[in-house]
Amino acid sequence: GHLIPTTRCTRNNLSFSRYYDVGMQLYQYQLQNYLDVRIDMIEEIVSLIASDKNSLCENDVYYCNAMAGRNVQIDFEGNIRGCGLIEQESKMNFFSSKLEDRNDNVFNLLQKVSAMDIRECRDCEYILICRGGCRACSYQTTGNLFGPMPYCSEIKHLIETIMVDYRQGKLNAYISFLDLLHKVEGISNRPEVRKLGVY
Repeated sequence: GHLIPTTRCTRNNLSFSRYYDVGMQLYQYQLQNYLDVRIDMIEEIVSLIASDKNSLCENDVYYCNAMAGRNVQIDFEGNIRGCGLIEQESKMNFFSSKLEDRNDNVFNLLQKVSAMDIRECRDCEYILICRGGCRACSYQTTGNLFGPMPYCSEIKHLIETIMVDYRQGKLNAYISFLDLLHKVEGISNRPEVRKLGVY
């Protein structure tokens, strides 16, 4: 269905041109403090770079659970949608819908958006790391759910910088820590069971 931006998305004052600078500050802080702090975005990029995947599987093409149609958010009025940053015009209401309709149809309302559905992403070398990026940001800036990610060049630059560090062995201790952490948490790196979105 057609999507409209919500208040939280329209109030984003962070310039997309600053994404790399902010990402690098978070990355450097994470590397210095990974025993005490977990920055999901950095942890995920490093984990995906270290996984050395060579082929796509179903879970690899979704940036988040909302894009995979596996996320449900219910607001205080009972309206159900997949992403809190974008809102479907045609809603299902948790309170006014019949119980059987809620159980059977709620996930059919959620629109899946694979990175393979985004023209700019299909042939990108970083598709397995970026996975199309945030569709709410794309919709807010382009008016198109399947449009290009507004900070595409910035995230590519960040990924390239982290990949250089990875190839030079600068992330070995951090990656070993993440491997141990994921084992303790019961998170497998196998694609068929790896969590979508944030690890």
